[in-house]
Amino acid sequence: MLEEAALDDDFDPISVALRIARAIEACEGAYLVAPRNADGISVVLDLPIGRVRRFLGELGHEFEVGSEKVVRDALLLGRSRRVLFVPTALEVDLFPIGRSEFDEVEFARRRRVAVRSGGATLCVKSAEDCVLRRLTEFLGQGMVSDLEWREVVEAVCHAGQALDFDHLERWAKRLGVAEMLEQARCESAATHLAR
Repeated sequence: MLEEAALDDDFDPISVALRIARAIEACEGAYLVAPRNADGISVVLDLPIGRVRRFLGELGHEFEVGSEKVVRDALLLGRSRRVLFVPTALEVDLFPIGRSEFDEVEFARRRRVAVRSGGATLCVKSAEDCVLRRLTEFLGQGMVSDLEWREVVEAVCHAGQALDFDHLERWAKRLGVAEMLEQARCESAATHLAR
């Protein structure tokens, strides 16, 4: 019974993210883990192209990745690559760091946070950049999904006063989502008061 529990801990999404992070860092790359729905993990990575083979070796046989060429081409062309953690069928989307100024700022603002009591850490996207990314994705998808909008409002609500509103407002203007940010803040405040 205890062995099963230990095995399950090795396969939870945080453990899988830690394995991927170690593989990237072993190849002198950098990354950030971005929040995603319960069905998987998203990882933005900055990995030297010449280290793709080593990265795949570091991941090991429990990950179904595809060929080295497929991964290398995805990184070179700025495309995502879906990886499967075979033991649990957990999907991991690997995204090369984007080329826009916001992509670079978002990546530079990542934060290392403790994810395990033993001191294990992951680099994650800042709360402000999560909100901004969700807003730009909502805009890009035609602003039609109530679920997507609720996720934006919840992201603002959960982070609350801890958000760097100067950063949020500056980038919301530059990204063309300032009005949506203000609406999300108002709805978040109303939601918070209703609780």
